[in-house]
Formats: sequence, C-alpha cells, structure tokens
Amino acid sequence: MPSISFVIVVYRNSAESIVSLVDVLQKGSDLAGYLCEVVVINNDAQDTLDFDGEANVRVLSGHGNIGFAAGTALGTSSSTGEILVFANPDIDPEVFAVANFVKKCVDDADSVHIPKLVDCEGKLDYAAYENWTFTPGRSSAAYLCRNKLFAGETTRVLPRYAKAPGAWVGMSRIAAERLIFVFDPDFFLYGEDRDFTDRVRRSGIRILAHSNISIPHAGGASSEGLGGLVSRCKADANLRIAYRRYGRAGALIEAADLVVHSITAYLRRRALAGSLLEARWSEIRRWWAARFTDPGPLNSTTATERPLTGLEGRA
Repeated sequence: MPSISFVIVVYRNSAESIVSLVDVLQKGSDLAGYLCEVVVINNDAQDTLDFDGEANVRVLSGHGNIGFAAGTALGTSSSTGEILVFANPDIDPEVFAVANFVKKCVDDADSVHIPKLVDCEGKLDYAAYENWTFTPGRSSAAYLCRNKLFAGETTRVLPRYAKAPGAWVGMSRIAAERLIFVFDPDFFLYGEDRDFTDRVRRSGIRILAHSNISIPHAGGASSEGLGGLVSRCKADANLRIAYRRYGRAGALIEAADLVVHSITAYLRRRALAGSLLEARWSEIRRWWAARFTDPGPLNSTTATERPLTGLEGRA
C-alpha cells in the first residue's frame, strides 16, 4: 500500500486550524486507500501543538523561526512516505480533493503535481502561479496565469510562464531526492517556489497542473503585522532569483527594478511605505556590498537587522 507524508510548516497559525487541517489530510488519504503520516514543523516558539499522542502525526520544533524552506527540509528528512505533499497551514481542502490529489501523485510518481488553488470565493488564485524575474515580466505572467493556465485540458504540463506554488505541491520521494532538497533553504521567505520550479525543469521532471482539483488557499495570515520582515525577504528573494537566472547582471538589473518600484510606491502611498521601503533598501545595500553576488541567506535575526555595509553615508 502506498504511503503519503504531508509536511506542514506552521508559523503564527492557530492550533485549532492546524488540527482541523491534519484531520482532513488524514481522511483524504484514508479515502484514497493509502497510509498517511503528517509532519508538522512548528516555527512559532510561542505556541505548542498537541495531537493527543496520534502515532501518525509528529510535531517538530523550528526553534523559533528557521524559515519556510528550511522547515520543509526538516520535515522531508524526518518523513517516511513514498509520496511527499507540502501544504501551507492556511490551505482549506475538502477530503475528496485531498484523495484525488494523492491518487494523481501515486499514479504518476515520475512527475511533480500541483492543483488549482482558489481563494475563499472560489476564484483562481492566479498570483500563486506567476513566474517572473523583473517587474515588466510579472504583468505578462499575471495575464497568462489568470486567463490561460487552467483553460482547456484537465491535466497539462505547466507552461514556462507559470511556477509550481509552494502552497500545495506533491511528488515522489525519489523525485525529491533528485532535487537534493525541495525548497532551497537559502530562501528564508518567498521566492523558493520559483527556484524550485527552475530546478525541477532543469532536472527533466514534468510539472503537471490539475484543473479539476481545486483547493482553497487563504494566504497571508501568518505575515500580518510583519511588513518590514516580509518586504526585506521579498527583496532578497527577487535579487536571488535574478542572480541565479542571469548572474551578477541579473541581480544588478533587479536592484534597479526594486529602486524604481520603491520610488513609485513611495509617491503613491507615502504614509504607508516608509518602513517597508527602508527594509527593501537594506537588502539592496546588502547585495551591493557583496558586489551583486550571493551575500548569503537571511535568517530570522539578520532579516530584521539593518546591515552595516559601509555605504550608509551614500544611502
């Protein structure tokens, strides 16, 4: 009998919602006829999760906040299932959708599988699929994902303008091992799914999108009140993606892109944008000091610090 491991990285989510999600995942696997385990990585040092000693649910500590990608790596190494499914804690799937999805993963274990993510009103969450490097490309990716991605075939190979969303993705353990890690821990928050998609494609593994499996995704709850941290992590992710795709020139272009976008945002929303722009500018300075090569990953400490780069006098 095939076995499924669900990996959930939790940060600032209510214990009740996680318990409910785990219950749905277990019931979906049971309906499909598969063995199931759930590995929960608790990235919130202020909260505890209790599953009343359930043998197939394990809670691991993220020691405060090790980041989403590092949390999935911890969960992967601690899991045992033949099929791995990574689920955001703010996913709200139906039992039948879970059953249908894991069946797809088992039936075609050579591919990576993704569902159709929808918002609370049932509309396509197209932003979760946008694959882009620089701001102009984001607009075209948004248009194509919104209007073309899930039009037509029930199952299709994911087109180049789209990425596999980290909110819900499934694959075999063999495929995950070919990638060394699923989501690269160098991405503390954001951007890891664009990098994952690039590495999957380079490995020759297909990414299959299933339009007949819809899964609601609320999104954003864990980042509320963390505007500066989120802004800085997004800037690092964008610079890191540009660097990996186009080298130092790509990182330099992305830095210029961020500056232009920041000025535009400030002129439009001066009262709201100040601290967010400072966080973004801090990250640009960090990459500048590294001459637009990889300055190393952020973590929960460095992501909230203002780096001393020697450039403050020219800021």
